[in-house]
Amino acid sequence: MKRFKIALPSTSEQASLVDHIRAETDTLQKAIRGAEHEITLLIEYRTRLIADVVTGQLDIRAAVSQLPLDDIDPDAAADIDDDEDTLTDDEDELAEAAA
Repeated sequence: MKRFKIALPSTSEQASLVDHIRAETDTLQKAIRGAEHEITLLIEYRTRLIADVVTGQLDIRAAVSQLPLDDIDPDAAADIDDDEDTLTDDEDELAEAAA
């Protein structure tokens, strides 16, 4: 390995390359940080929304009635249980845990 010659740029050129790479990727890094922040906020919102529904602070039927129906995928809507009073096993467990 000692016999192999490796071309290395000077220290100043290496620093220049690093600065250039940082400048070029700065926009991407900002976008990544922004997306990560939004994901964190959405997770917090989802957790709070589930807690409000389980504790009865939010009536899901009233909230659903205010949604724009034009945006609903017909295939996904077919999967929704028509009986509003029927809870899934997970919802039963959450309701019991909240009580």
